Amino acid sequence: MLPVPWFGEKEGWLQKLSEGRMGIKIWQKRYFVLSRAGLRYYTKPDTEVRRNFDIDTIIDAQPGNKSTEMQLQCAPEGYVPPEIGSSGNQIKLRMLMLAAESERDRDFWLDRIRKAIAARRLNRMAIRAAIDLLKADDDFADGGGRAGKAQTTTISLRKLLWDVMQTEQGSIILAECGLRRCECDTHFSDADIASIVEPLRKNAAVTRLDLSSRHMRGFVSDAGARVLAEVLRDHASLTSLSLRNQALGDAGASALLDAASASKSLTMLD
Repeated sequence: MLPVPWFGEKEGWLQKLSEGRMGIKIWQKRYFVLSRAGLRYYTKPDTEVRRNFDIDTIIDAQPGNKSTEMQLQCAPEGYVPPEIGSSGNQIKLRMLMLAAESERDRDFWLDRIRKAIAARRLNRMAIRAAIDLLKADDDFADGGGRAGKAQTTTISLRKLLWDVMQTEQGSIILAECGLRRCECDTHFSDADIASIVEPLRKNAAVTRLDLSSRHMRGFVSDAGARVLAEVLRDHASLTSLSLRNQALGDAGASALLDAASASKSLTMLD
């Protein structure tokens, strides 16, 4: 069976409102590509990326003043979403004004962007839940746990994502943009991997880490794979790591295989 196409992917020509000479606003035609990692644009499809907006920095997407226009509220690079932590300072949002060829095309872009924002927000909540579980078990190991409290042995982002979507807040996020649970899959960045690995290093109870996705949609960068490889090599109790349906680069795959060979506990790398 072919992989289910992810709802958030879209590319095509849009007009972007830019500031020209002497501060005069002008519309410029640019080629935009939306993925679950973010929104980027080019002068032409076969040229270098002119600008990339990480999905975590796209706060909202709304219709513009005209039927073909839309406006995106974007935070600066380095913005830390509230589901993960706090930026520490009040952020200044910038408005990205775009225009499509028709109202129908504008509405389609808006739908995809809003769903991408929602899916990423739900994933951040799942990642936060994973971090909290790992830290709670670390406290337990240090003697801070309650008597009779069972420690977590499996961290599964897929399960945590599903659990998040069952909550009241998760249901509201889904309903606001018409996103269905079956359309939402695991998605994490290099920073997310690092934030999970940090408490995992100190947690001796976890034996299985599941970072898989339901469909062949994900990608783990070489940098993210190396971070995972380090914890695989050193962790004393981790027996299983699943990256099923997550694409890997050659360097990242090699680092994971080397770490698996060196690990004294790992018995399955999927």
